[in-house]
Amino acid sequence: MTMPPKPITYLLTLAAFVASFTHAAALPPSATPPPTAGKAPSKNKAPNFPPGTSLTAKCEYYIAHYQVGPAIKLLEQGVRSKQIDPRQYFRLKVEALLLAGQKQEAARCLDIGQSRFPDDAGLYYVRSKVYYDPKNPKASIRALNKAIELNPKMAPAYLDRARAYFIMSENLFGEDLLKKAKEDINKALVLDPNLAEAYHSKGVWLSLEQHNKEAIQYFSKAIELEKTNPTYYTHRANSYNSIGDSISALKDLNAAVALKPRDKNVHLDRAKLLTQMKKYDDALKDYLDALKIDPRSTTARSELTVLYQKMGRYNEAVDEYTRIIKASPLDDEAYQNRGKCYQAMKKFDLALSDFNEAIELSPDLPSHYEARAKLYKVMNKVELYNKDSLMAQNLREKKP
Repeated sequence: MTMPPKPITYLLTLAAFVASFTHAAALPPSATPPPTAGKAPSKNKAPNFPPGTSLTAKCEYYIAHYQVGPAIKLLEQGVRSKQIDPRQYFRLKVEALLLAGQKQEAARCLDIGQSRFPDDAGLYYVRSKVYYDPKNPKASIRALNKAIELNPKMAPAYLDRARAYFIMSENLFGEDLLKKAKEDINKALVLDPNLAEAYHSKGVWLSLEQHNKEAIQYFSKAIELEKTNPTYYTHRANSYNSIGDSISALKDLNAAVALKPRDKNVHLDRAKLLTQMKKYDDALKDYLDALKIDPRSTTARSELTVLYQKMGRYNEAVDEYTRIIKASPLDDEAYQNRGKCYQAMKKFDLALSDFNEAIELSPDLPSHYEARAKLYKVMNKVELYNKDSLMAQNLREKKP
């Protein structure tokens, strides 16, 4: 069923809060990034690491920037030359394999590492990622508990445990778990005041609770620490928009698009905000860019179609709704929306046919009768208008 777009595409949800739980969104626990951290290395040459940068720090840099190949190459060189601690080797190798999507290989590497170093906090930390289950993160929590027991100052472990508690609170409606999650986020911030992801997570939490002005402060601190993370800008944009500051929201989304121009989602974020601001031509460009990146995106296609309606470009809207109907012949909303386009084009017979089809597909949906009633009113069919209006009213009164 095709739904109209929200005022802004990003609404903070549980998925946003746990998005970075399964990968190295922030630098690993012992990372000491060089001044170039936050900027992806060039494909043609390595970043300019300061003199004396350890092999471990270089590996952590590459992992933090999703450069799996260079990280693994350095790890293998380091373990052979004994320039990297074996504990760090296993931890970082597991992180890299997870980023590469090789979960089974990561699990095997972890088992070898933990057989050699059964009391290593870092290995329990990555264990929580290897065995993470978004539906039931209890196994991850057990691993994080052990990591914290072995190293009570591991800030990322508290942060990941907070996300896991939050998931469990959603599934189990546990206020105690919510309290624990908040305590863990605050603990992570105390332990590492430079952990950008902790500020970001606190900001997400505050925005979920509708404390958007305070959330903006935390998102801003995360951006100050890590200026090249597009997610931070996107989430701050949502909070700005929630307090009515669409200008600041647009600036943040512009920054997110500049940082990640090949990500369809940031284009969709900006397109929705631009549509809300009635900057339809700019929104259209973003929707078309999103479709260039992902031609199969049903979200981009459906939202573009609604935009065409708002712009009065009904021929394009009809073409798009026709594509949607061909792909999903039972999409009653698509029929209703195409009928509205036909009505605006004064093609009343085609509009009536679409409204009838929508009602046949979903006879208990009052909005379909209301749409057809408006058409009957334009066509001066008073009796039919009154009949549909009454039907819509009765259906709405039946709903709890």
